[in-house]
Amino acid sequence: MKNKKIQISSFQTFFLVIQSQIGISVISLPYFVFLAAKTDSWISVLIAGFIVQLIILMNWALLKRFPERNVFEIIKHVLGNRLGKLVIVFYVAYFILVASVVLSLFSLAIKSWLLPLTPQWVIKLLMVLIGIYIAKENIRIISRFYVLASVVIFMFIVLMFYSFRFGNHYYLMPIGISGVTPILKGVKEAILPFIGFELFMVVYPNINATDGTKLKVFTLANFFVTSFYTLITLACLAFFSPDELTLIPQPVLYLIKSFSFRIIERPDIFFTSFWIVLVATSFMSYLYSLSRGLKSVYISFYRKWYVYLGGMISFTLSNIYNQKIEVSKLSNLTSVLSLVFIVILPFILFMLTMFLKKREDIKYA
Repeated sequence: MKNKKIQISSFQTFFLVIQSQIGISVISLPYFVFLAAKTDSWISVLIAGFIVQLIILMNWALLKRFPERNVFEIIKHVLGNRLGKLVIVFYVAYFILVASVVLSLFSLAIKSWLLPLTPQWVIKLLMVLIGIYIAKENIRIISRFYVLASVVIFMFIVLMFYSFRFGNHYYLMPIGISGVTPILKGVKEAILPFIGFELFMVVYPNINATDGTKLKVFTLANFFVTSFYTLITLACLAFFSPDELTLIPQPVLYLIKSFSFRIIERPDIFFTSFWIVLVATSFMSYLYSLSRGLKSVYISFYRKWYVYLGGMISFTLSNIYNQKIEVSKLSNLTSVLSLVFIVILPFILFMLTMFLKKREDIKYA
């Protein structure tokens, strides 16, 4: 029988997924996609969202065959105990790498905008401590926190709509002028900010819903994130000229900085603090995922000890590679590895389950 104490509702799952996706890349997404797709960047974002939906469908098809198992348990069930544990260790290494990249990108941004004299390791340490504090709890507590933290996302949405008052829609014209090849290159850049949705493969058996309802929740969450990223991209494209956008690596913060409010002198600093919440939830998701992975390999210790371990390793790794060039290389490596661990391996597992005709074989009272 499932442990009712660690089940979460469909409503909580929705926010769990979007908070895991929206994070470090939200302030720089329009810039990197624009470098490839120019004024058709928003089309690239939409296509990226569609591709992610196809990936979600494939992963759901795998999970549906084992409704009482998460992805790590499925790996051991399909590949066997020894090979399965080895693959899980690689998954954990991937989550640690992503977490360390998040820490590095976060510290670079904070050092540029808020704390130029503060050592990067201090900024990273604070994020690690916050991440550990939440990630060591059970998934229900984590999801409740994510629901509360989602207020930040809606504040960003309000600001983006507000920015259209000062935008120039002619910057978006003509639609499709960039051509197919640049738009597809933009899709490659737009895919990376969607990473994080794989958390649903870890918590799938903890969701108190039918398989069909779970798919609807994942789809709605992906639709929301796709719409959110498209809105941000359109806002930046309309606000900045094409020449300006090539010079602004974090256009969302620059856009907010240009606003003037009577009660807020520096809105960019004010909303950067909200962005920190989004980064924190994304970082927590990776800490939680890697701890579940390690727990499935070594069951002798409490999961929270693996959260501590993952936090320390990601903190150490981020301090070894903390220069912009090094972080950029790690970020590119992460995008390649995400293809392996989110697309290729689940596809192989799905094909093996079809070929071996394996399904859930555990009966619950």
